[in-house]
Amino acid sequence: MAYQSINRNVGKLQKGFEHLSNPQLDDARVTAESCFQTWKHKSYAERAAILTKAAAFLHAHVDDITRLETLEMGKRIAEARGELKFSGDIVDGYIKHAKAFLAPAQLHPQHGEAHMESSSIDVLFCVEPLNFPYYQLARLAGPQRMAGNVLAVKHAGCVPQYAIAFEKLLLDAGAPIRQQETRSKRPYCRAGLSTRERP
Repeated sequence: MAYQSINRNVGKLQKGFEHLSNPQLDDARVTAESCFQTWKHKSYAERAAILTKAAAFLHAHVDDITRLETLEMGKRIAEARGELKFSGDIVDGYIKHAKAFLAPAQLHPQHGEAHMESSSIDVLFCVEPLNFPYYQLARLAGPQRMAGNVLAVKHAGCVPQYAIAFEKLLLDAGAPIRQQETRSKRPYCRAGLSTRERP
């Protein structure tokens, strides 16, 4: 079943989005892995520079973005604004504290010696629900992007335009091309496991 963006206030179809073909999906997976090999070597400061712009954009454009959420979900505008502001705060929090969260730590076992180190993992596949579409992505993108991981996100089928808006948010913040793909037809290294827009 194709993804559909429906105006929940009137029940009218706004846009339809087809699923990615198998070749498109394969290309997205290869691109995501290639992107990870670059992104994991970025410094905390380099990662933070992009996410700082993204968080600032969230805070500066709350009203514009929440209109899309109320359109696709029927969520009340005050609740949508609250979600957007909270999402920006989440990203800000991980920007400020990721380096400390991920710093090596000396452990003190009863016997022997031990320490803990954190490192990036790989491309992470995430399936997201519809109830808080920006919050769901912010709580992933904040910690995982700062940790050097790349996300492949399959968002809820009823909020495709919202997913594309989050993709655009990171592109506008300066994320490398193919650094984050959701369900748009243009690839961008969140690996694009969902849809392409119908012509």
